[in-house]
Amino acid sequence: MRVKITILVENKVKRLPFGAVGRHGLSMLIEFDDGFKLLYDTGPSWETLLHNASLLGRAIKDVSMIAISHGHHDHGNDLIPLLDYIGRSHLPVVVHPKAFDKKADIKMNSTKDAIKDMEADLILISEPTEIREGVWYSGTVPRMEGNPIHPVRDEATGEIIDEVLDDTALYLFSSEGGIILTGCGHSGITNIINHAKEVLKIDRIHAVIGGFHGIGQSKNDLEWSAKRLLSEDIKVLAPCHCSGSLVNLLSNSPYLVDVAVGTELDFYLF
Repeated sequence: MRVKITILVENKVKRLPFGAVGRHGLSMLIEFDDGFKLLYDTGPSWETLLHNASLLGRAIKDVSMIAISHGHHDHGNDLIPLLDYIGRSHLPVVVHPKAFDKKADIKMNSTKDAIKDMEADLILISEPTEIREGVWYSGTVPRMEGNPIHPVRDEATGEIIDEVLDDTALYLFSSEGGIILTGCGHSGITNIINHAKEVLKIDRIHAVIGGFHGIGQSKNDLEWSAKRLLSEDIKVLAPCHCSGSLVNLLSNSPYLVDVAVGTELDFYLF
């Protein structure tokens, strides 16, 4: 089965598509050749999502499922107006149950009750779950001692204001190895890789796409993560959004993808 992944919302834009808007956030559309369409994250605003999707010729009204990586405003905002725009009842919306916990001013702007009021099918998942054939929603990612993790800290005091225990990823099973899609990667990109291998019961990761969360990390943590990523011999390294200076440490990899709004990646599953 062929699958196409298109970046709809991202921090960075290029010359094309002309008129695309870059925003701090992330949204990807995953299209399967059997017609199933999975929207992974919605970015910071539904207007940006729909604007960029229209420029790229991607319809959002007919998405089959929405999955949210974690409950921050740059990944899960505007679910209510988006569901209203789609205008269908019983649309599955997959979210970690802790995504609705208190997160100060970084919280996404939807509640469980509001999503249910839109007649969507809210699916709360905290354990690894196959949400369609060959696609797993990670649930809670185990955080192994010694591996860097990335909670949200108050910029002034350094105090942790969100452990981001709702941080999740998507794992796709392909014949070439696992494909990992991340939102921010607060659980630590190395922890996510370990978990994907365990869930998919494989020993090789073919692609990692999304936020690798290098922003605000120590030099030692960044170097440790880069070394581990490069040692995995991953053939598609596509960091974006919040990956920060970790991208620079991966710049010598021949497999590094320069991600922006409109980036498309094709894979074959199974």
